[in-house]
Amino acid sequence: MHKIDLLKGQGIPPKVTFGNVIIIIITIIVPVLVLAGFLDKYLRNNIEIENIEHNIGSLEQNVTKSQPDMKVTLELQGQRDIYAARLNEVAKCVDTYMQWSPVLIELAQKIPPEIIMTKMEVTTEPIKTNGKQNNDPNKPLSIPIPERKMVMELNGIGTDSFNTIVQNYQKNLKASEILKSELKDLKFYMNTNINEDSLETYYLNFVFQKPKK
Repeated sequence: MHKIDLLKGQGIPPKVTFGNVIIIIITIIVPVLVLAGFLDKYLRNNIEIENIEHNIGSLEQNVTKSQPDMKVTLELQGQRDIYAARLNEVAKCVDTYMQWSPVLIELAQKIPPEIIMTKMEVTTEPIKTNGKQNNDPNKPLSIPIPERKMVMELNGIGTDSFNTIVQNYQKNLKASEILKSELKDLKFYMNTNINEDSLETYYLNFVFQKPKK
């Protein structure tokens, strides 16, 4: 059988082969799949963005509600820091102070009945020493540490034994366990001017140690 092609091959459709089908499928399906993937990712991202925006809105509301509490918290923290600094300074000062009650009780308990204490005077003499500030260890700080002195005026009727009584009182005070840790020096001297009532006056001079840190 003879074929007559008056269109010279242009009107005859090409033969459909398996390879051509594969190429057509790849050309159409692959872009659709890629587009579907981008669309899915786009939708997922939008959902995630909406969730994040919702969470941000909730957090902003919580922050707004918490601002008064945060202000109170910051004020309390500031007060805490101030009190901590003051307590730190007080702790430093406590070491420089002396408890007088045990000392006075010991003086009163050991005083002989023949002695009358007519006067007591306490003085302090600051002694400057170099220290270091906690917040700046390279900056020197002058800390006054007082040295305490006390004078007791003692009277007694003029007898030959009164001098001995005062000396024994001095020895007992020096040997006192309560005063031992506080007392640095203790001396006495006599006022040679005896009045009309024959009263002898003695003075006990106490020097207490610097407070130990």
